[in-house]
Amino acid sequence: MPRHRRPGRWPLRHLPETPSCPARRHGHRPAVRPGHGQGSGTARHATALGHRHEGGPPKSQAGQQAARDSGAGAGPGRALPSVARAAAQVVRAAVRSNDAHSPAPYRAPRSLLNGRIGGQRRYATQYFKLDALRQIAKAADATVNEVFLTACGGALRRYLRENNALPPRTLVAQVPVNLRDEAGIDTIGNAIGFIYVNIHTDIADTAARLAAVRKSGTLAKQQYAGIRREGINLFTMLLLAPYMLQTFLGLGGRLPAAANLVISNVAGPREHRYLNGARINQMFGPSVIFDGQALNITLMSYADEANIGFTGCRTTLPRMQNIAVYLGEELRALQESFDLEA
Repeated sequence: MPRHRRPGRWPLRHLPETPSCPARRHGHRPAVRPGHGQGSGTARHATALGHRHEGGPPKSQAGQQAARDSGAGAGPGRALPSVARAAAQVVRAAVRSNDAHSPAPYRAPRSLLNGRIGGQRRYATQYFKLDALRQIAKAADATVNEVFLTACGGALRRYLRENNALPPRTLVAQVPVNLRDEAGIDTIGNAIGFIYVNIHTDIADTAARLAAVRKSGTLAKQQYAGIRREGINLFTMLLLAPYMLQTFLGLGGRLPAAANLVISNVAGPREHRYLNGARINQMFGPSVIFDGQALNITLMSYADEANIGFTGCRTTLPRMQNIAVYLGEELRALQESFDLEA
């Protein structure tokens, strides 16, 4: 007997494979979402996106051999010395937390973003052309991610000020990063970690904030510099263990959080996708929030656009969609700082 299937819900194998509908051929299941114009800051329900990889090519023998040579399968024991050194760096950063550029987990200031959350969510969006972000990054000798973090810092500064809730110290963002180098691109195993970056909500000038964010990000990445690849997951779990314990015990929002919020930059498809012959105009990445972290900001690149989604708690963060509007204005302010055309 075939399994029951609700009307309108078809598995991927039933999608037609045609030149105008390459969804099945590429192994993806995209979702349709109406596009909105640049500068959109309207709050919406979190109904956007679905983009899933189904299967993938087998690892090459060369990649497997490289993994064996690098010691990826040797277990965490060989990585313990490098993890211990990195943990000592984090402790030193926490001790130096009065330094404006030294990022450290669990040292973020208490803010409106770090209370308990309710059951309702609010979702807002913003988007820009990727070329606009790249032009700013090139003019500032920075990365696209540093430009994005700087704009997020400016938007949150304005939002917290209008709610009379701006802390005197900078907010700290927890940023997922890919730590795999080009030499290990074919090796087996994950190389993903979290860095903690000061997004400098304490600096009003956009160009000065960008310089400070760059310095903070550089210091954060140095914590991973000496860790063996097989120890990255161990080090990441070590950093997140106190926060995970808070979550399991229901203490999130009552004790210091690992960071004020999570800000992600996700690489999406480089070409437009189609569903039943209809082109998908935009893809956004709704995310999850927790007690103690009531806001998540995710940038998802899609074709030639940077699509930015804001997932927030409706009760904890009033008028959360204003952050999306302010982010657009902060990016335009960065363009003006470097004499770039909007």
